[in-house]
Amino acid sequence: MESTVYAANNSSLKIQTAHEPWRGRLLAALRAEDDGGHENHACQFLNEIANPTAAPNSAPNVLIATWDGAHIVGATWYNPQPGRVGIGGPLWLPTHSVPSPTETGAQLLAAQQKKLAEQGCQLIQSWLPQATGVEAQRLRQAGLRHLADVHCLVSLPHHWPNATPSYDSPLDFVDCRTAHQDRLQEVLSATYTDTLDCPQLNVLRDIEDVLAGYHATGTPRADGWWLLQCGDQDVGCLLLADFPGNRQIELVYLGLIPTARGKGWGRLLVRYAQWFAFQATRDQLVLAVDSANHPARTLYSDAGFVTWRQRSVFIKPVAAVPFAPEKIHASH
Repeated sequence: MESTVYAANNSSLKIQTAHEPWRGRLLAALRAEDDGGHENHACQFLNEIANPTAAPNSAPNVLIATWDGAHIVGATWYNPQPGRVGIGGPLWLPTHSVPSPTETGAQLLAAQQKKLAEQGCQLIQSWLPQATGVEAQRLRQAGLRHLADVHCLVSLPHHWPNATPSYDSPLDFVDCRTAHQDRLQEVLSATYTDTLDCPQLNVLRDIEDVLAGYHATGTPRADGWWLLQCGDQDVGCLLLADFPGNRQIELVYLGLIPTARGKGWGRLLVRYAQWFAFQATRDQLVLAVDSANHPARTLYSDAGFVTWRQRSVFIKPVAAVPFAPEKIHASH
């Protein structure tokens, strides 16, 4: 298959899809730079393209930059997801001297965005270890903006209940993995009211796209999704995803409508998620939470969750969707 080639401003620099033998040459270059350190860019990039998560739609598409048709001078990856979201991978630029690294990075990101737009993505999302530095500056120059910093949390089995959590409240858990999708959409939208978890995303995505993305997370199974019902009213939802290859459950979404908050029901839902992970005989329960969502972070901390990494989220709407300008704070 022929590679799709983008001509950069400099005629010696080309951006193309990494088909063989280029993909093999890229992997060899990454392994040559990999010193085994978790913060090593080559190591991280190699893991992302060679060991994708055990989930549908997880294998990334790789783009490379070549110089004079002979040397690989950069790479990135992209991954269109259900729900019209495109994941833009980080840049890898080799540690040896690269001709025009600024232009190489810019051309790779432009090609990445073009590919995602061609596949119908309406929102591009990229994650970095931090919101400052050269990598973050390159994303901003490519039109992305910093949305939020998130804490990736993990809970281990010694914190989990080994029986169904008991509760003294008029609540019912209603299975909704395949049923009650209209009700789920309605209550999901209602839980976004006054949310502290990446609130600016609410105006950028349709609820149908959000739900499609949730459905595509993890390995499909019949259980793990519930509507929370109080009397005849839906007041929240709990959505879990299974990653058996990693032996983990992900808490994809937990939300309550405003009138259902402050009653201790969030704590119950967290314990229910831990019990589900126990029943599934998984080794860990993971989630991501906005660093600015202090009530949720306290809730998870009280349930035994700890931070295992932090990430900065950058986004770019592909369509012309208005959102508030990013505030860049001067360093002191």
